[in-house]
Amino acid sequence: MKVNANAWENLSIPQALRAAAICARANLALLPSPSLNELVSDFSLSTYTGGLVATNGHFLTCGETRLLIDAPDGVFDWLAAKGETPDAILLTHQHFDHVEDAHRFDCPIHAFSPMDRDLILDARAREWGLPVKVEDFKVGKILKEEPTLTIGQLELQLIHVPGHSPDSLVYHLPALATAFAGDTLFCGGVGRTDLPGGSHETLISGIREKLLTLPPQTTFYPGHGPSTTAADEQENPFL
Repeated sequence: MKVNANAWENLSIPQALRAAAICARANLALLPSPSLNELVSDFSLSTYTGGLVATNGHFLTCGETRLLIDAPDGVFDWLAAKGETPDAILLTHQHFDHVEDAHRFDCPIHAFSPMDRDLILDARAREWGLPVKVEDFKVGKILKEEPTLTIGQLELQLIHVPGHSPDSLVYHLPALATAFAGDTLFCGGVGRTDLPGGSHETLISGIREKLLTLPPQTTFYPGHGPSTTAADEQENPFL
C-alpha cells in the first residue's frame, strides 16, 4: 500500500519525520515528498576521531540545524577550524573519552543524566596511567525519561541501551536510517562490559532487542571505529 505524499505538504519536517517512521513500522510505501527529499538532501555528516583512545565525534548538519554527537578531546578545535558551532551536544554516555571537550562549548548539552564523576571514570583512568582530567560541564537537558528529542528540523528517537555504561543512549533518526550508537554496538563488535556499572547480559539483550530490530538499512555510527549497518551486524560474532 502507498501513501500519497501530497497529503503531507502542510506538515512540518518533525511531523513528516514522525509520519515516515509510522509508515515504516506499518510497511507502507511513501511516495516522494518534497519536504522529506529536502531533509535528506540537506543532511551531511562528518566525523572527527581523537583523544587517547581514538574516540569519534560525529557532527551532523541538516538545514540550519547543527548537532555534535559526543565531545572527545580535540573536537572543539576541529570544529572551530571549520568555522562550525553546534546548536547542541548529544552525549551517548559520559565516559571520559566522550566528554573531554564538553566544557569548551557554549551550547546546550543533552545526556541521559546530570554530569556524574561515577560515570565519567576519569579518576579510574588515571589509575590506569592515562593523563586524563575532565573539566566540569553542565547537562542542560536530562533525557532519562524522554522517548524522543526534537532539535530544529530533526526528531530523534532515544533508545536506552545500558550494559557498557548505565547511561548509554542511542540516537536514532528513522527517516534518515541513521543511528549514533556510542559504545554499545561496533562494526563486528560490542562495547566492553568490565567497567563500573557494566553488564554483558544487559548489553547483549539490549542490542538484540532494541538495535538489531531496527530496519536492516539503518547505519550505525559508533563511538570508535567505522560505521556499520543493522543488516551487517546480524552476523556479529559477539552476538
